[in-house]
Order: sequence, then C-alpha cells, then structure tokens
Amino acid sequence: MRFNSLENDLLEIKNLLKANEREPRESQFEPKEWPMSSMAQFDCFEVKLKNDNLKDSVIQTLRRQKSNNLGQSVRNCLKKTATADLWSFFNMEGRNEKKSFKGTALCSIITCVCRTDTNTDKEIESEIGKYLKSTPFKKGVKNQKKTETTLMEIAD
Repeated sequence: MRFNSLENDLLEIKNLLKANEREPRESQFEPKEWPMSSMAQFDCFEVKLKNDNLKDSVIQTLRRQKSNNLGQSVRNCLKKTATADLWSFFNMEGRNEKKSFKGTALCSIITCVCRTDTNTDKEIESEIGKYLKSTPFKKGVKNQKKTETTLMEIAD
C-alpha cells in the first residue's frame, strides 16, 4: 500500500518535470540582443526593460553570473550584457564626453543582482566604474578618437 503511494507520487513528479521541459518559461531565455555591441541596441534595450517580463528574465539570467567575489560578479554581468567596445563609451558619471551608466535601468538591475548583506550599492558602483574605466584598453576595442576623426573626414 505504502509502496504504491510512493510510486504514484514519483510518477506525478516525473510528469510535472516533463511538462515543465516542454513549455519553457520566458525567464529561461537570455535576451537576443546580448551581448549588445552598439549604442542603438543599448538604447532600445533600455526602453524594452520597462517590460516586467523582460526585466525578470534579465535578472534571472544575470543571477547565474554571480560569484563569491563582488568584482568578478560585476565583470561577469557586464561582459554578458555588452561588448567591451560598447562599454568603452560609458563611465559612471558621464564625464569626458562619455555616457553616464549610473542612471540606466541596466545599472540598477546589475546593482540589485550583485547586492548582498555585505556589499553596499556604493561598492557595487565602484566595481562597475573600475570595469568601465578599463574597457578602452581591452583587446579588440576600437580607438574612439580614431573612429571620430575618420567620421569627421568622411563628413567633410
């Protein structure tokens, strides 16, 4: 009698798991745009983040990037979402002809994902700032000044 009850429970669990595999939830997918490589993609993505379903999906995806080290967690999240080439156009405050990352929806999501009992928002933002500061020097990042000069020459 007891064995039959356990067998039925096990069969029910298997059926639930199979049903879950057949109908993947939206939160199991990372956004198609990742990693973003242009400002147009980033701006469009920021608008799309107003959708709660996409925002939840992004949070779930970035939570999988989290590690025990705050700096590594931040770097993983930033690398997952955009290329170093795109991040080279940002800094935290928007100084020196760069765009501000601090006020973006993605910044608040990364801050939320990396927040723990021991990490403050200031520490997380500091780690984001360190990464953004180093991106112009990463391998494969195009020199912005050369690109701007070339664009100016083409316009003339």
